[in-house]
Amino acid sequence: MKISKVVLTSENIFSLIYHQIFSFPLTNFELIKWQPGKKIKGYKIGKIDYGYLDGYYFLKKNKNFVYSRVFRKNISLKKIILAKKAAKFLSIIPSIEMIAVTGSLSMLNAKGDSDIDLMIVTKKGKLWSTRFISLLSLTVFGFKVRRFKEKEEKNKLCINIWLDESNLSWPSPDRNFYTAHEIAQIIPIFDKDNTYQNLLNKNIWIKDYWPSAVKIKKLKRIKYTKLNLLEKSFELFLFKIQKIYMNNKRTREVVSKNRAIFHPIDRSNNTLMKLVQLLR
Repeated sequence: MKISKVVLTSENIFSLIYHQIFSFPLTNFELIKWQPGKKIKGYKIGKIDYGYLDGYYFLKKNKNFVYSRVFRKNISLKKIILAKKAAKFLSIIPSIEMIAVTGSLSMLNAKGDSDIDLMIVTKKGKLWSTRFISLLSLTVFGFKVRRFKEKEEKNKLCINIWLDESNLSWPSPDRNFYTAHEIAQIIPIFDKDNTYQNLLNKNIWIKDYWPSAVKIKKLKRIKYTKLNLLEKSFELFLFKIQKIYMNNKRTREVVSKNRAIFHPIDRSNNTLMKLVQLLR
């Protein structure tokens, strides 16, 4: 069945421009899925010329993005297989509640030489012991894990988001179209005890930015398992050891007892600045 072209609304144009920043043309379905919410107020949307090719919408003069998107999808599907292999291996660790693909790979838009970005959610109070065990196990059993400042990153696992299940809500100052999109686009490849839905419930604010991107189901109040004194001491010890190791390497990374986010480049501000420029 041939999919016909439709006239885009200003909201569609906004979404098209946002995704253009990532060289990602959109289908009719994706224009609906990534329809911006009430937070679009305040953004001025000028007259934008757009094109249509093989079921994809793109900004004029950028039709090559249609071909690159198809190419990157094929690359991404191969990387997803590697991610699932690692997730299956890590899932035997009892303290891991969720493993998800993030970043460009979760949009099936990864480049051939890019790494495999992952998020791991752990049981309450066990983030740093889980991180230690996970990275050690992956290394011992031959998985390629990206190290600090490594230039060669192709197909290496990059676990750059670690969250404690009791601290899944994104802080208010960091809530914007970019972070909302990053959360909405993740692909859970291992999910235990409705952890993925718990993550969405704790970040229901993303609906203000991309209301149709995810379906959020209400969950019963979650009861967390308490740690004994020995477990708390072991966790604190591993937290301090790993933090000391990171101290002379840190830039803008977030490191706390129940959260570790390793994003040395501020892609949020860069993306929002480009968005404003393209909207003019």
